[in-house]
Amino acid sequence: MKKPTVVVHFDTQGNVDYQLHGDVDLFLVDDRVPFDRVYHYTLPSTPEEFSNLIPSGTEIGSCHDDCHKLIAERVKSLIEGRPHLTVVSPDGDN
Repeated sequence: MKKPTVVVHFDTQGNVDYQLHGDVDLFLVDDRVPFDRVYHYTLPSTPEEFSNLIPSGTEIGSCHDDCHKLIAERVKSLIEGRPHLTVVSPDGDN
């Protein structure tokens, strides 16, 4: 990796892990703990930890790719408690 990078990993059980590479500051803010709500995460990760988490060739999505609208609709349907199989137009007009 050439530039500072932070990876936030949520496993299937909902546990979260952070991988840091380079000169980067990561602050975690948790309003559920009002007297200790800001935590400065400072444990750096090795290149091996990154490659184990994100193997070479892994497809990486973003809010600008074609699947984003479908994934956003799936999340929204879960939140609203309705079926997720609905028609989603390519231009975002539903």
